[in-house]
Amino acid sequence: MGRHSKVPAPGEKNLGPAGPDAAPRARRLAPTLAALREARWALVVFLVVAVVQGAYYINNIGALTMPDPLMHSLGSYALATGQALNPCVEVTDTEGNPRRVQTLAGDSRYLLTKETRNDMISAIIAGPFPTDPARDAQIAACAEEGFGMVLPPTEEVERDTGITVFHGRSNQYFPLAWLPQALGIRVGISLGWQPYDVWQAGRVSSLVCYLALYGAAIAIAPRMRWVLVALGLIPTTLFAASSLMCDAFLVSLCTLSVALTLRLVSRGRRVRTGEALALGCVAALALLGKVVYAPACLGFLVLPRRQLDVRGKVVAAAPVALALVAYLAWSATIGDMAAIVNLRDNIAYAVAHLGTVAARIGYMVLNLPAILLNGDGVYLGFALVVAALLAWEALRARRGEKDGALAGADPSDAALAPAAPTWRDWLSGHRYVVGAVVAGAASVAGILLFLLLTWNDLAAGPDIAYVEGFQGRYLLPLWPLLLYASTVLPAPATRR
Repeated sequence: MGRHSKVPAPGEKNLGPAGPDAAPRARRLAPTLAALREARWALVVFLVVAVVQGAYYINNIGALTMPDPLMHSLGSYALATGQALNPCVEVTDTEGNPRRVQTLAGDSRYLLTKETRNDMISAIIAGPFPTDPARDAQIAACAEEGFGMVLPPTEEVERDTGITVFHGRSNQYFPLAWLPQALGIRVGISLGWQPYDVWQAGRVSSLVCYLALYGAAIAIAPRMRWVLVALGLIPTTLFAASSLMCDAFLVSLCTLSVALTLRLVSRGRRVRTGEALALGCVAALALLGKVVYAPACLGFLVLPRRQLDVRGKVVAAAPVALALVAYLAWSATIGDMAAIVNLRDNIAYAVAHLGTVAARIGYMVLNLPAILLNGDGVYLGFALVVAALLAWEALRARRGEKDGALAGADPSDAALAPAAPTWRDWLSGHRYVVGAVVAGAASVAGILLFLLLTWNDLAAGPDIAYVEGFQGRYLLPLWPLLLYASTVLPAPATRR
């Protein structure tokens, strides 16, 4: 023993080298360790499959092959190089819309982004082992000798390269939407890697971030972990996670928000201030990524007052309010919106024909199942898997409730019977289901309204028609709302 070591007296407990703080620390870590033990197999399956599939996409699909490659690559590059808040040049597009083109400076191999492949994800990953014909051309283009340039391009660059003033769309979304990709790109540039390797570093960083956030959601979720595993392994999501796209970041944030909310519901105790802030920060990040997905992260608003009172909800909503202010300030000064129709005319028509707009949105909502299942077999297969897992989890939950009721039955409770439920009782008991439906409907309506205004000529089109521009991947961040279907509060009881 050392010179100053204390030998415990007879009967005195040896606290070990950690001292008297060891026991409280162990108690604080106990719930986390228990959650990891419960979720270990779901985590193992998710991580193994996601890593293998994501690595395949990174290796075999070109870094600049994705939907809207110019937007995602330049948005990531702008944030990685500290240019995300650069000033913009005011221009007018061919449809008469005022546009903001952000000024960017750097190596031409990043800014010109030659040999990109702009395609739907379903076409890119079609087949069990997809390959990309544009991959080799992208590698060769990034290996060419670059030169310093700026965007928007000068007349000389525009004449030599054929690109236009609208080549860059780095300010389409709030910069933090590309945070996972920007971290990897920053590392690659700092290490002096070649441009294609820098893009690949951004993809690896995106995949790692997705694995961490989505894996945390699986560990946190109190139930339905295998449903989350199935949703997290949808090939469309995994491709987005292993690309420069920001979609998977939003999927993981929405999933983490739902899982954290359900974990707090299952504990039944009052929500601590730190937990309320965590819920608000996740929702704030989702709002900054895409405003339409913010409702999916506001589950804390329907928590009962005994768990989260008005003060607690204000604390949770504070980061969301701050994020909204930041988003509006950015939109008013830097943000840009691309459209293939005249936005002013479309907005004027929509205001004057609200019924027509509502009818078109309703028509799309009613036809979404058919559109998704007929358009991409991937969604059909995973929809069947998720439906089967949901049914299995519901049966397990009901069986557990019955077993618990029988085991804990008390003869004195025989005089108690469920009270005749009122509509308020039903609404209170199904608050999470109702909240999920409202949040999902608000997000879907927001997505379809945005597409109607930017992709569809409302005055020239029929009153009831398909909303052009819609893609199934737009609904991926909303799927985790299905987990709220398992959360129903017990009905009040009364004495016979």
